[in-house]
Amino acid sequence: MEKGEELTSAINSTFKKLQENLTLIDFDEFKKLEDYIQKANRIFITGKGRSSFAGMMFAMRLLPKGYKVYFISIEMTDLIPPIVEGDLLIAISGSGETSEVLNVAKAAKESHGKVIAITSWEDSSLAKIADEVIKIVGREKTNQKSFLGMGVRGVSEPPKAYFEILSTIVLESFATLIKPKG
Repeated sequence: MEKGEELTSAINSTFKKLQENLTLIDFDEFKKLEDYIQKANRIFITGKGRSSFAGMMFAMRLLPKGYKVYFISIEMTDLIPPIVEGDLLIAISGSGETSEVLNVAKAAKESHGKVIAITSWEDSSLAKIADEVIKIVGREKTNQKSFLGMGVRGVSEPPKAYFEILSTIVLESFATLIKPKG
């Protein structure tokens, strides 16, 4: 098999898996997410690694619609105001066990903010903290708590990105349907 054929086969396999996982999403959960977004004073979004890309893209789609949106990352904590009652945190983690995302979610709950988890695992630590959970299938179960920890332990290849790709597609599509603030 030539490289072009191998790549075409790999792409088709990825599309097939994404389509299968798409059928497992409960899209009624997005109506709840829209209600939380509409009611929030400010929206905070967090994710680590590839999940952060889905979150940043979603934040960029909400900004021109008049929402006050902040993306929380380790690199920019000084630029983020504190979460308070009336604020919403959307926490994205395929495993639901990423320590940095869990720490932000715990802090948001302690500050009386609302937390929406987007994860593959409804029994994860993140899901247990959240007010609502949106399940997007795609992340394989692993005993690793973070990609950084995986790298330190010598695990060279992270799990496939089905969760992050599908999260990006779904959140991008969903953002086009959200009404402007006010």
